[in-house]
Amino acid sequence: MEYPEMLQRSGSKFYLQLPVKEGKRDRSELERWLAVGIVFVAVHAQRDRRVLIHCAQGKDRSVAVAMAVVVLFCELKLPLRWRNEFCQLDLQRFETSTDNDDCYGISGLSKQSVDRLVGREGRDVLLLLVRSELFPELAVDTPLATKESLRLVLLLIQQDREKADPTRTTMQKLNRFFMSTSYESYNTLASLRSLSMSSS
Repeated sequence: MEYPEMLQRSGSKFYLQLPVKEGKRDRSELERWLAVGIVFVAVHAQRDRRVLIHCAQGKDRSVAVAMAVVVLFCELKLPLRWRNEFCQLDLQRFETSTDNDDCYGISGLSKQSVDRLVGREGRDVLLLLVRSELFPELAVDTPLATKESLRLVLLLIQQDREKADPTRTTMQKLNRFFMSTSYESYNTLASLRSLSMSSS
């Protein structure tokens, strides 16, 4: 853990640390854990909580997570604002209830949800949910982000964070996260239905 002092619950603060190494030392963990990071930000943003996304240098890993959040949930213009539909996105299925001990650390996310969001299938679960609820008009084979939209998002973020400068490798990982495969496998749909049932 990078900030072990955050592991103790402090009032209404929540904390999630993604096990992603800096720069080239990370082989595939950013892609494996990115859906978890996106959901963490979105769940707490929907509750009107301020969310700090950070990493050791503040210019690569944290920027990648912020870019993924912005490209999915924000209007791509300044000033950055949540899409109107973002508030209606059903993310409660990922949260743990207040009387439930099945929480991933002190993230506010259920352990079951985190387990399902890690990896390629987790990516598909998240992107299928976003596609069906926020972008129903898009064809199944249309990616939710492209190289061009990710470049635009980086430029928008750099307006407030000049230091933001993800490596070429990190940008390639973001491209792969959004652009490989369509999100229509039987396992993905089954996972999404299971998550939905577990929240009721």
